[in-house]
Amino acid sequence: MPLKPRAVSAAFVTLAFVGALAGLFAPAAGGDDAKVLKKEASPSGAAVKKEDLRYDRKPFEYWRRYLLTELKAERRIEALTAMAAFGAKGYGKEAVPAILEIVKDYSPDLLRGVPPGKELEQRVLETAHDAAEKIGPPGFALFVKGLEERNLNVRFFCTHVLYCEISKTEVPALLELTLKKNVNIRDAAVLVLGNNMDKKAVRAAWLHALREDEKATKVIAALIEAYKHDRRPEQRPLGVMSTLDAAAILLGHVGPRAKAAVPVLVNSLAGETTPYFNADDGWCDHSLDALKAIGATPAAMVSALIKRFRRQAAATETELVDRTFIVKALGDIGPPAKDALPLLKEALQDKRPPLSEAAEAAVKKIEKQ
Repeated sequence: MPLKPRAVSAAFVTLAFVGALAGLFAPAAGGDDAKVLKKEASPSGAAVKKEDLRYDRKPFEYWRRYLLTELKAERRIEALTAMAAFGAKGYGKEAVPAILEIVKDYSPDLLRGVPPGKELEQRVLETAHDAAEKIGPPGFALFVKGLEERNLNVRFFCTHVLYCEISKTEVPALLELTLKKNVNIRDAAVLVLGNNMDKKAVRAAWLHALREDEKATKVIAALIEAYKHDRRPEQRPLGVMSTLDAAAILLGHVGPRAKAAVPVLVNSLAGETTPYFNADDGWCDHSLDALKAIGATPAAMVSALIKRFRRQAAATETELVDRTFIVKALGDIGPPAKDALPLLKEALQDKRPPLSEAAEAAVKKIEKQ
């Protein structure tokens, strides 16, 4: 029995007709209209021009002028947040000068602690840091230039930003700054480079920039001066290592060509030139590493460490920590540190476990037990 066709509703006919029309006028696959639609729908936003970007429905120039003319802290925080958003979307080079102009008004001491009534000012400075971090590499060159600013607030701010991260592109410019006669500019560049030597690309760029012996000789001399021109923690930008520490790292990454630095490193290690010592600062570690990388004799390092040990009375907790560090360092040198055995056996008699236990371990390493 043949099947009877179903009754077709008027609504179905209408839908089918509309669908046919849509198919008739739809762009052909691969046509220009299809490409435009795909581009507009692309999540990458490739079709959106930089000038069309908005933050809270307002363009970049509005927020830039707002930041530079608004004095109220809460409004500046909002404008800096806008700078961060625009900076991450192609406006880095335009946003950084505006941020640095605002930073002139804020002391870096705000990051050490918040005096009563200064909470909002601290938030402004913290937001500026966050904005710089979000902008990232597109702003690095401008922050390097900021290290030469006469304004202390700007110089410290730029040091903080670059201390955390630079790329190999900034190394040549920073290296040139180490040769500046102005010690503040030189030391800022040394701090930034020293803390970024853990990055392979930065190390390679550093060595490439020093490929000419004449340039290397000048930089080594500048690093030696920076090493001697150390600052106490309260005189540095908050959270950064000492200039001595950073210079030692850089000298180590110069290698054997930095042999002129050996006497300075040894004298400092022995306590003859460094006004204070605390192993927690880490500079002793880096000075020893630099001496090893340059090719200093173990005897020179052992002699310096013995002198340093004798200078520490171990009467305070800090001096005890320092002595313990020195003992461990002598043990790490191994058999070449045999001249230190009398001192280490003396330390074994100390009743405080950190020092006596470290001395016992060091003796075993030196005597290879």
